[in-house]
Amino acid sequence: MGSINPPFQQGQLKPPPIRINLEELDRVKCESCQGEHFDIVWIIHKVPAMLSQTGKEALFPVTYFRCIDCYTVTKIINQS
Repeated sequence: MGSINPPFQQGQLKPPPIRINLEELDRVKCESCQGEHFDIVWIIHKVPAMLSQTGKEALFPVTYFRCIDCYTVTKIINQS
């Protein structure tokens, strides 16, 4: 069996862990109602057989965040 290389070579120092205080970060708010709590929801796309790798119709799920107060699917998080 071959050896597994460690993430850092001998003689190198490991970087210090990053410490983040969540209270100092901005919170994402719903564009519609300014709510700060979200559920994860799925939108499922159908991939036609001629576009799928298997040659059969397939499903392609995508996760989004929905405000639990007004049910708006937020656009802030889902932009790419």
